[in-house]
Amino acid sequence: MGNHSRKNRLYRAFRELGRAVRTITLLRYLSDPDLREQITAVTNRTEAGLEEHRYSRWR
Repeated sequence: MGNHSRKNRLYRAFRELGRAVRTITLLRYLSDPDLREQITAVTNRTEAGLEEHRYSRWR
């Protein structure tokens, strides 16, 4: 039982750390217009590449 208990505590600690990191990232995204612009540009470029790849398979 002792080992299982430690694993459970470690899991919960990492879960909370992940939540904190996700919240910090979201707050940075919301408060930084340059970061939003950069993420949008990269996302659009990636999606355009995926679309091009998808259509090239149909040719």
